[in-house]
Amino acid sequence: GLLSLQFVVASIAAVASSFVFLSLVLNQRKKELAVLQAIGASPTQILRLVLFEILSIIMVSMLLGLVLGIGLAFSFNGFFDVFGFIFQLFGGASTNISRELVYPWFELTLVSFSVFAAVVVALLLTTRRALKSDLAMVLKGE
Repeated sequence: GLLSLQFVVASIAAVASSFVFLSLVLNQRKKELAVLQAIGASPTQILRLVLFEILSIIMVSMLLGLVLGIGLAFSFNGFFDVFGFIFQLFGGASTNISRELVYPWFELTLVSFSVFAAVVVALLLTTRRALKSDLAMVLKGE
């Protein structure tokens, strides 16, 4: 129950932060996107360019997060082994604390794919909104 709640909260936080991040990035790059449109790039080409850039960042960050998360899980499990050893020293042989790491791979995969899909939707919405802005006004700087 608590682990599922953590997944939900983390997913909502990731989706909300992706909307904010993508809005900020695309607002700062509006002039660059307008120049690309002015020299003849189609909105589909620009959308593919932005999609490739952001998705590559997302894939690297998800992989890095997975590796760091597994490393932290192993290190925390090592801490619990140390505490178990200390409890055995002071509590006698009857106090046995052992933990086995169990990874919820299905839930991790489900959350990863749902957050990935939500970020792609956020990317498409914010990029389409940035491409619909007036080309002359963006290039003029207003």
